[in-house]
Amino acid sequence: MWFYFRWIWQFFKFIQILIFLFIFSSVIFAHLDEKKNKLLEIQKKVKILEEKIKSKEKKEKKLLKELQKIKKQLKTLTKQQKKMKNSIEDIKKDLATIKIKKEALEKTLFTTKQYLYQRLFAIYYWYCLGKVNILPINNLKQTYLTTKYLQQIIYHDYKLFEKYQSLMENIQLLEKQKSEKIKKLDILLKQVEESKSQIFKEKQKKKALLKKIKQEKKQQKRKIAALKTSAQQLEDLIKRLKKEKIVPQKIKKGSLDWPVNGKIVIPFGKYLDKNTSTYLNSNGIEIQVPYGTPFKAVSSGKVVFADKLQGYEYVIILDHGGDYYTLYGNAISLYKKVGDWVNAGEVLGKVGRVGAEGVTLYFELRYKEKPINPFRWLKPPS
Repeated sequence: MWFYFRWIWQFFKFIQILIFLFIFSSVIFAHLDEKKNKLLEIQKKVKILEEKIKSKEKKEKKLLKELQKIKKQLKTLTKQQKKMKNSIEDIKKDLATIKIKKEALEKTLFTTKQYLYQRLFAIYYWYCLGKVNILPINNLKQTYLTTKYLQQIIYHDYKLFEKYQSLMENIQLLEKQKSEKIKKLDILLKQVEESKSQIFKEKQKKKALLKKIKQEKKQQKRKIAALKTSAQQLEDLIKRLKKEKIVPQKIKKGSLDWPVNGKIVIPFGKYLDKNTSTYLNSNGIEIQVPYGTPFKAVSSGKVVFADKLQGYEYVIILDHGGDYYTLYGNAISLYKKVGDWVNAGEVLGKVGRVGAEGVTLYFELRYKEKPINPFRWLKPPS
């Protein structure tokens, strides 16, 4: 049974070593991959915006066609409106002429009536006085002639009145027809004006929508331009990152400050594990410290990894240039993120993971992805 637990513990340590090897083989490209992913995301956004612009352009073309159609409709209605107004004006002029003729005819009728009345009154007056004998009995010839003349006068007056009456009726009928035509034209004119008003409102709505689409399209084009600029900057950055090499820091053996001060509970390389009484191999060292102890960078460098790692809580890796890397594990919090530049002695985070040896900081130093003994590079313990 004891052998079984010891085998499990060795297997667990072996898995941890494999995990660290994997991290170091991939972490160099982590920042580069992040930028590539961001570039792909931007390119995707650009594509979506370009599709939206195409959709807006289709709507814009459709609206322009509709506005052109509305423009033609308004032009046709304006012509109809103008024609109707001209017709109404012409009819009003005709009515004015008819009114003048009517007034003249009424005046003529009135004058004629007055004349006839005066003539009849005069005949009657002179007849009553005995000065005029309209039908002399003693002279049949004179009676016949007088009767004939009176008949002619009466017939003439009758025909004259009949003519005037007919003219008056025609004028009144024409006046009525013209007035009715004006009413109909007024109704049609109102309908045209209402249609024109509705079409104009529709035109204003479509113009407002067109303006909105143009503004949105303009904004989207600006966004695309900004995104393309960002994409170009990222492409340039990716190219630079591919070529970029961190200026190697001056790292001399025995010159590096310790990340924390504490008791070394697990040394580098092969060691005897007290819990399993088995010899194990460690790629780094573990330093026992109180919970929450801040740990520092042993040398200046760039953060290339800063995240949780199963079995080591939070882990941070620094690239010091010249293929030198340092790894700090078992942290409960980190103060730096990927891409940050840190100076030697700058606090990276706090230690807090509790393991078999209590609270420890796991520290590792690598050269060309291979672990090297940190004791040769750290200052001798004071």
